Amino acid sequence: MNPRFAVSERERHLQDSLNAVGSWMLANCAETEWNKLVLEVKPAGESFFTRLTRSFEDRDIPGQPQLLDEEDFITEELHRLQHAAYDEHEGSWFSATIIVAAKGWPSPSFQVGAAYNRAGEPSNWEGEGGISNRDIRVHLEKFPRTSPHPAWVDLRLKKSRSVPIADLDEQKVPNSYLVEALREFGAERTERALVNVARQMLSGDVFLDATDSEFVPEGDNPWGPETRVVYSVIRLADYRALCVFSSADTALASHREKGREGTPVLTREASMKVFLDVLSREDLNMLVIDPGTAHMCIIEEPQIQWLLQVPSNAAAKNALMKQNMQALLSALAAPSAFLLTAVAPDNLEGTPLMVEEEDGRALLTFTSAAEASALDPTLEVRSAQATDILEFAVASGADYVKVNALNPTATLPIAQVRDLIDLIQAARITDSQK
Repeated sequence: MNPRFAVSERERHLQDSLNAVGSWMLANCAETEWNKLVLEVKPAGESFFTRLTRSFEDRDIPGQPQLLDEEDFITEELHRLQHAAYDEHEGSWFSATIIVAAKGWPSPSFQVGAAYNRAGEPSNWEGEGGISNRDIRVHLEKFPRTSPHPAWVDLRLKKSRSVPIADLDEQKVPNSYLVEALREFGAERTERALVNVARQMLSGDVFLDATDSEFVPEGDNPWGPETRVVYSVIRLADYRALCVFSSADTALASHREKGREGTPVLTREASMKVFLDVLSREDLNMLVIDPGTAHMCIIEEPQIQWLLQVPSNAAAKNALMKQNMQALLSALAAPSAFLLTAVAPDNLEGTPLMVEEEDGRALLTFTSAAEASALDPTLEVRSAQATDILEFAVASGADYVKVNALNPTATLPIAQVRDLIDLIQAARITDSQK
């Protein structure tokens, strides 16, 4: 599609696209009585990542990030929206927010609007990965602007994200928790050990081997705009697996095992984005972690679908991985935040699982169902608003709240939990008075 619609045609295309996207949002929300639907959009190759949030009077409920099918009509409409929003001076949007507001339930009227981010870097919502350097270049070619590029664009383009392994200046083990989970899986290949690997893939990064890509250099950057990225894939009769690596060393060993000289070219990607890529591509049905090693682990498409469909507080898990206590508290205090508790299969009263700490009892909570299954696949998992679970911990006389049973974990003293509840309640009172 030509991004340079005649100026007189842009408004019509813009409104038609907004109406089409708004109708799609309504079709994807079966609930009623909401105040507005908020669709966040950002480019991902030839498609888009989207996240749909339902906003009610007292809470917001964000959905999981979704990578749209390139052939889907909604993808075409978002492309048209991006083209129709083009401005010669400011270019087009790097990300967009489309809002459908409702009034007058049970027979509401709807109004659709949008905000376009033409200058800011698209945010990483839940570990699905940000915009790539190649996507930035393609965007600027499609939508040239006379205004200066945003500072973050110039910074990103000066330093390619994907470089020969010998020149990697980032740590060669992007997710140490994943490495440890793979070591345990190699020692004992059980269902619990597999889930343990999978839960560590819900956050953090992995490496992919892009040595077979067709490079078209641009200046000092080997990854020019016409580069065709090709990742290492294992193809056999029954499966087609994307190869990912937990460390630069395992990627190098795989490269040499194929009889190749020199060093591989790696990209570092968010594990969540890799999961979404596997689900979106018809030519893939699983991923294999560290192929050829003693701890090689395969995660199949149905398992990936389960991981992405079950409840998950990704913000809290990311905070745990970074050992950032302030970010963890913020992730638990968010209006839409939730946690999970577990009930032992032989507990007929349905009492949430407690664990003994050195000087008291802790209510055991989880950031996702995978976290509970990695501890014990027989546990019955229940989800609730994070504040409800924190208040239950106080009422039950627990001395602590433990977030996740297996590393990375955090244990919050009940006094800190009370303080957090007080802050949340004060914020609600302030919001209600506005």
